[in-house]
Amino acid sequence: PRILSGDIRRLYQTNRFIDIETEFNDATGILLVVVTHKPLVDKIIIKGNKEIETEDIEEVLTQEIDTVIDDSALVADKLKLKEKYDNEGHFNAVIELKIEETNDPEKVDLVIEIDEKKSLQTDSVHIHGSTVFSEESLLDRLQTSPSFWRYMFDTGFYNNLMLTADLEAIKRAYKERGYLDFKIVKT
Repeated sequence: PRILSGDIRRLYQTNRFIDIETEFNDATGILLVVVTHKPLVDKIIIKGNKEIETEDIEEVLTQEIDTVIDDSALVADKLKLKEKYDNEGHFNAVIELKIEETNDPEKVDLVIEIDEKKSLQTDSVHIHGSTVFSEESLLDRLQTSPSFWRYMFDTGFYNNLMLTADLEAIKRAYKERGYLDFKIVKT
């Protein structure tokens, strides 16, 4: 039983099987191992994306066509897609991954449904509590800013990567002035 248990564990670790059952026939001494294969991905279908090109989404995916469906890859792909949308300012985007059966019982389609929702725009940027720099001098160092035309055109979108870079620029400004003990709080 210990050896059989190890063999079954190694079969599961190949990530190729959904189920593995064993049956031992005492009369014949034959051990029957019945495996249920994970299906192969026949197609990856992306729906609902308007703001990010399909090719850009496909570049992020680790799950590939004609490979065994991999649950951990699907989880990672969903997180990567969410991060990509967040970085583009679409923080409310909802991403669903669905597996649909095909006519071939050994293949499935991976359907990625994206509801992009409306992206966030920057209305204003304020800096409070700085006694070393004026608000204007710090705002001049930032890339994040509202667009005057945001009400008429698609400009002035919030970008988390840009905000992170802006916070680093403020930290650099303080360190250049010799301040090592300070705190930046986003509200």
